[in-house]
Amino acid sequence: MISGQFERKCQEEAVLGKLDLMSWSLIDDALFHNDSALDMVYAAHSQIANRSFLDMLDKVALIEKIDSFNRLGKFGEEQNAAYGTFSEMGYHVNAFYIPNLNKISRFLEF
Repeated sequence: MISGQFERKCQEEAVLGKLDLMSWSLIDDALFHNDSALDMVYAAHSQIANRSFLDMLDKVALIEKIDSFNRLGKFGEEQNAAYGTFSEMGYHVNAFYIPNLNKISRFLEF
């Protein structure tokens, strides 16, 4: 949790730094009409030569989203133990509570 907050703070500082560079770069006429020169300026400050800075941030955000999505489908032993079976009025009802989805699914067996 702390490392995630630290990464977000670093990303925010990096974006603010890039915006500051963009505002000063727009004053320079040699960079104003030349996007590749602007990218070279940003790459020099971010130490990434083959990819623009915002593309790198998008890639990191995509990796975090995929990782959090993949964690949703994994059930631990505690969650599997929470799925219970109970009987009601002579027939058997299997009720499965899925905490991540906040959903109960049941299968009737006669």
